[in-house]
Amino acid sequence: MQLATNVLVAIGTVFLAIQLVRIYTPPTDPVSIDAPLAGDWAMLSGGRSALISHHYPTPIVSNAVDFVRLDDQGRGQVGDPRQEKSWYSFDQLVLSPADGTVVSVTDVHPDEPVGNTGEKPSTGNHIVLDIGGGHYAVLAHLRQESARVSAGKRVRSGQQIAAVGDSGDSLVPHLHLQVQDSPSFGEHVRTVPMVFRNVVLIRGGWQSTPAAADLKRGDHIRRIGD
Repeated sequence: MQLATNVLVAIGTVFLAIQLVRIYTPPTDPVSIDAPLAGDWAMLSGGRSALISHHYPTPIVSNAVDFVRLDDQGRGQVGDPRQEKSWYSFDQLVLSPADGTVVSVTDVHPDEPVGNTGEKPSTGNHIVLDIGGGHYAVLAHLRQESARVSAGKRVRSGQQIAAVGDSGDSLVPHLHLQVQDSPSFGEHVRTVPMVFRNVVLIRGGWQSTPAAADLKRGDHIRRIGD
């Protein structure tokens, strides 16, 4: 019994050590993009460890980041939490994170009641952008009928392309962003690490303007100039 306990403790210690190393190890060959939202936003999920990102264990979303807007008290909503419009994130403008070409647009899915999960498609309303170099940016959980672009259109970084919603497999209104190696979806798709340029980063109470911000859960960012 003691041996089994010691083995489990050892396994747990090794797992924790590996995850902690991943959190603080800079990404390899990341794609540099701009923030997809104006104003102050917090990272609801993000980082290369299962300890800080529920995406990380799943290759098709492993490097994804979730953005949510909070007030000065750290709250995501005011009023009835069951209503999408009570959430600060809902209906905020989504900006293109890079120059590119629109590959596909879906904005017909309803914004699900807050708390509903498991809805299909999991991305809900989304836009896929070809940002060059074999990389494709996916912006998901958009508000129904909020798309301002169509397939084949060229977009510029910072251009308004949609609004934050609560469609698809989304617990609360937020923006899901990932960069992947394919314009389509499926088990063959792999995401690539992202870093964010031209942002102010607030982490652990400290504010900085790094050349490239590697975002993790709990970070706050603001586009420079906002």
